[in-house]
Amino acid sequence: MSALTRGTIVWPAVSPREPRGLWLWSRGHDLAWIVGVGAFVFAALAVPITLLVPVSAGALVTAFMHMAVLCNYPHYAATYQIIARERHKAPGSFRWLVWSSPIAALAVALGVAWPWLIGPIVRLYLTWSAYHYAAQHFGIASMYQARAERPLAPRTKRALQAAFVAGAVAMMLFLNTKGGLGVPDAFGVAYGAPGMWQLPAQLYPLAVAFGLASLVLWGVAEKLARASSGAGLVFPARALVLTNFAWFVLPYLRVPGHDTPWIGATVGVWLPFAIPFFHCTQYLGVTGFRARTTGAVKPAYWFAILVALGLALFEGLRLLPPLTGRVGEAEALLLVPAVLNLHHFFIDGLIWKRARRPVTA
Repeated sequence: MSALTRGTIVWPAVSPREPRGLWLWSRGHDLAWIVGVGAFVFAALAVPITLLVPVSAGALVTAFMHMAVLCNYPHYAATYQIIARERHKAPGSFRWLVWSSPIAALAVALGVAWPWLIGPIVRLYLTWSAYHYAAQHFGIASMYQARAERPLAPRTKRALQAAFVAGAVAMMLFLNTKGGLGVPDAFGVAYGAPGMWQLPAQLYPLAVAFGLASLVLWGVAEKLARASSGAGLVFPARALVLTNFAWFVLPYLRVPGHDTPWIGATVGVWLPFAIPFFHCTQYLGVTGFRARTTGAVKPAYWFAILVALGLALFEGLRLLPPLTGRVGEAEALLLVPAVLNLHHFFIDGLIWKRARRPVTA
C-alpha cells in the first residue's frame, strides 16, 4: 500500500474499499485519540480553566471517574478479550493468562490479610505505569512507521525506544522523589504510609536530566531515520514523542526558585485521572482495529461486552475484600485496581511482543 503524504503527516493511502469520508474520519480518530493531539487540546482548555476556577478541578475528577466506566474499564477487558479470541493462534499467551490469574487473586488476598501491603502494591503499580504507557507509545509509533512503509531500522528503533523509556524513567523518579509530584499522596495513599517511602528530593535534577535526554534521543532517532531511509520519522511518531514528554516530564518541571511543580496543586488534582483516560483511549483505538482485522466483530456488541466485563472486574471484585472485615471500602478501592493493573501490565506485554524479524518484513 502506498503512503499518502500531506506535508510532514504520513498516513496510509485510501483503500479502494474505503470511502474517502470514512478514511478522513479514521485519520481524524487516529490524530485525536491515538497520537495524542486530543490530550493537548484538552490540556490547553482545562489547565487555564482550573487555575482560574479551582472548584472545577474536582468536577473534572468526577467526570473522569464516570468516564472510566466507558473507557478505562473496557481497556483492561480488551486485553483479556484479545487473548481469548486469539488463543488458538497464540496459546502461550492464553496459558499465561490462566496461570497468572490465580497469582493476581493471591495478591489481593495478601493485601486483605496484611493491609500494610496495600501501600507497596500501589507504589509498584504507579511506578510500572510510566513504563507501560511509554512502551505503548513506542509500539504505536513503530506501527505508524510500518503503515507508512518506512519501518524503523534497528539502530533507529533502539534510539526511539530509548527516547520513550527515558521519559518514563523521569516520571518514575518524579513519582518516587519527595516533592516530585507536588502532592502529599498518590491516589489517596499518603506518602507517610507504610511502604510509601520516597527518594531524596535532591534527585529532582536527575529526573529532569532523563526528561531532557528523551528529547535528545528523539533527535538521534530522527538523524538515524534520515540516514537509513532519506526521511525523518512520520508525524504520528513525532506526536507520540511529544505526548510522552507532555505526560511524564512537562507537568512536573519547576519554576526557578520554587520547590514544587509549576502546575500547582489545582491541576495536580485531576492530572492523575486525565492521563490514564487518554492512555486508555489510545489502547481501545488500537485494540479495536486489531479486533476488526482479525475476525468478524460487531463493534457495538464488542464494546458492550468490554464495558460489562470491565464493570465486573473493577466494581464487582472490589466488593469482596470488605466482606472479610479486615479492610474497608477505601482500602479495597486501592488494592483491587492496583492488582488488576499489575496483572494487565504483565499480560499486555505478552500479546504485543513479536519475534524479531528483518526490517523489510
